[in-house]
Amino acid sequence: MKKEDWVDYFAAINGRMPSDEEIAQALMAGEFVENDEETGIEKTAQNPGVKPSDDAVPQLASTVAGKGSSLFKDFWGWLVSAWQSPTSEVPTNKYNGYVAFGLLTLFYTIAVFVMIRRAVGIGTFYVNNFSRFFGEESSFANPVGPSAFFMILIAAALYIFSVIFSGFVARRLVYKETDFTFSKSFEWYGRLFSINIILSAVSAFFALIGLSLLSFFVLSVSVTIFGLATTFALAQSKNVSGMDMFYKYLIAILVNAVIMFLFSIVEFSILARYIREIGSSFFY
Repeated sequence: MKKEDWVDYFAAINGRMPSDEEIAQALMAGEFVENDEETGIEKTAQNPGVKPSDDAVPQLASTVAGKGSSLFKDFWGWLVSAWQSPTSEVPTNKYNGYVAFGLLTLFYTIAVFVMIRRAVGIGTFYVNNFSRFFGEESSFANPVGPSAFFMILIAAALYIFSVIFSGFVARRLVYKETDFTFSKSFEWYGRLFSINIILSAVSAFFALIGLSLLSFFVLSVSVTIFGLATTFALAQSKNVSGMDMFYKYLIAILVNAVIMFLFSIVEFSILARYIREIGSSFFY
């Protein structure tokens, strides 16, 4: 990150310009690099006669670690600001919205997968005991394995993506907001779903330690907030076109529903195929 970008980001988050001491501390922490350093690196790369020294590898590793730390701090600052004000628009790294999408998908998948696996495991346990009670040998294994995890992951990613994509189409076609780009839609929905990220993470944690009921409750709250945030996103408009806002909102809901329905067909086909495979393992 360049110094100018870091200063702009600091001002957007804190509402003031950074002091010289804060800039120096950020430079030492590797949160940004000076323009002179960037120019020097480019010149070295362009000059074939300059050979890297023996310290080049440690320096490269240090640079990568510094950039990774800077990206993490940037995302964390963005996430905290989103918790404080989900509807605010501040200058930020364009990848934050995509990272939020990935984390939300992953946490939802972990929570749902662990709860389903535990529930099916209890079911297979009682089925085996019931069969033995009547003198029949039964050794049904839990069919919810790694393949189920990836099926749930794909379905969750498609569902969340369908919400973002349908919102993007509604804002561009119905509300006529030409400045609402596809990348900005991830940023906008990422901020609205920032609360869901922490709730889904908590739900996944409870599921992993065996608190299934508590995990289900937190996940239910998260899904409810997710639905409210989706509805809220469609109700927001800069009212660029001449159509009345009420009718634009109705059309936006219709467009959103059609797109999500098309995506849901793909999602249910993926899950239904896996459910049929599980059923065949029980009855054949």
